[in-house]
Amino acid sequence: MLYSELHLILNSYTSILLGKYPHRYLNFDLTAKYNSTLRLMLLDDGYWDWAPGRSNKLVSAHQIVAFYCTKHPATGGDSVEVHHVDGNTINNHPSNLMYLSPGDHSLVTRYQRKLSKLNLKAFYKLHSSMAHTPFNRRGRTVHNWSRFILSVIALTVSKTQTWCKTFLDNATSLLMVPIKTILNSVQRTLRSYTQPTSLSGVLTTSTTTLC
Repeated sequence: MLYSELHLILNSYTSILLGKYPHRYLNFDLTAKYNSTLRLMLLDDGYWDWAPGRSNKLVSAHQIVAFYCTKHPATGGDSVEVHHVDGNTINNHPSNLMYLSPGDHSLVTRYQRKLSKLNLKAFYKLHSSMAHTPFNRRGRTVHNWSRFILSVIALTVSKTQTWCKTFLDNATSLLMVPIKTILNSVQRTLRSYTQPTSLSGVLTTSTTTLC
């Protein structure tokens, strides 16, 4: 299914935002009557056949998008988790999602949250029995795990830094709006007082200086 089609379908249902930053996710309550047809769609398309351990009452939007739009093996859904590459858990575009094993997901997220330099010693401390991600974003088998996980961490840190910078730039712009509005209001007020008085030249000069 194309993401554009799936996006329109999911937007027709009622979602709720749960969790606290940086773990906030869009979810669908499948026990609600207004989401009953969504539950039937997932059931018919084999969502729980692929991941039988997943909840059939509350399903996250990123899990649905990943199931339909991200390549994965025919079975084994319970042994993998969905990773947000850029760290923005609300960005559920397929290009921002990939499957990782729980252990790999924890490792990558650790560096993503801290945005610190990669410490290669961490790889030697991993428990030998930890299950690793068996396939990449193209659905192909991962043969060189170290190379794969290093590339995921590098991509994750890069995308997260980009998203954080964009978020901060937008936040700064929003914070500047009230300040500009106040300054414009003060300027208009000062100009209105300069009209009937003989001190218009002095006040106009003062206004120009303030602005």
